[in-house]
Formats: sequence, structure tokens, C-alpha cells
Amino acid sequence: MEDYLKIKKDALIEYFRNLGSAAVAFSAGVDSTLLLSLAFEALGGRAIAITAACPSVPEREVLESKRFCEERGIKQIVLNFDQFSVEGFRKNPVNRCYICKKELFTLILKTA
Repeated sequence: MEDYLKIKKDALIEYFRNLGSAAVAFSAGVDSTLLLSLAFEALGGRAIAITAACPSVPEREVLESKRFCEERGIKQIVLNFDQFSVEGFRKNPVNRCYICKKELFTLILKTA
């Protein structure tokens, strides 16, 4: 199993190196922490974190993301994002997560 994980890790690092630079949507959760760490390992200062500060995200999570980046010297951009201002989100439709994420990632791409 260890060899399998090493192969996957090395492949991700190589992928990031081939990109040349990367902006990682960073929530400080397990998945984005792993991706940001590997991007930073591969690219150094050409990897940045972009974190969304939203009404639905506890402030402690944003602070945790800031602390993680500061401790490692990773540049971080924190975007203020009010998902309640996104057209259609307040109506609480079944696809509200899609509506919100689409708007958020559009903003992240513009920022990156």
C-alpha cells in the first residue's frame, strides 16, 4: 500500500511541476490541505492558496487556514464571498450547492 501511495503522491507532484504555477481552493480540510501541501512542495512560491470567507463558514476555519499558510510561508488570498447574494441560492433549491460552487469557483478563477 505504501508504494501505491508514493506513486500517487509523486504523480501529483509531477503534475503540479508541469503546470508551472497553481492556485488551490483551500478550506483547510483534509483534501485541500493535501493538495496545497503537494503543490507547494512542487512549486514553492508559485503555489498559492485561495480561501473563501463565507457567512456559512465558521471564522475559526478561516483562521485555521491562515495559520496553516503563515506557518509554511504559503501566499494566501482570502475572498469575502456571500453565497446568499448568489442568484437563486436563497430559494434553497435542490441544486443550491452547485449554484454556490459554480459562482465561488468563477470568482476564484478570476482571482487566480
